[in-house]
Amino acid sequence: DEDGNKQVFFDINGVPLSISVPDKSSTEGVVAREKADKLNMGSVGAPMPGQVLSVKVSEGTRVAKDTNLVVLSAMKMETKVTAPVTGLVKRVLVRDGDQVQGGDLLVEIDESAISS
Repeated sequence: DEDGNKQVFFDINGVPLSISVPDKSSTEGVVAREKADKLNMGSVGAPMPGQVLSVKVSEGTRVAKDTNLVVLSAMKMETKVTAPVTGLVKRVLVRDGDQVQGGDLLVEIDESAISS
């Protein structure tokens, strides 16, 4: 179906039943996202799977270390993703409402764009 599920029919003790299960062969609705580069401090990844509640920065924004970049929601808990470095936001790869997996690249910060 449009959510990437498949209807499975079976019976238990002669009683017909059906359930909806994820269709692992379906690519519909699946978004493959770029992963954060763990060796680059300006490559800010999602710490866990969740939904993007809000993006606090845009491309071209100057950010200081510990500035809030993105707010994620996972299991009814909000997590603030902050800037690990001072720099200029080069790319923002998510929008409000996006689903992300752990390690997905959220924001890329260019440390060299800020002169001391």
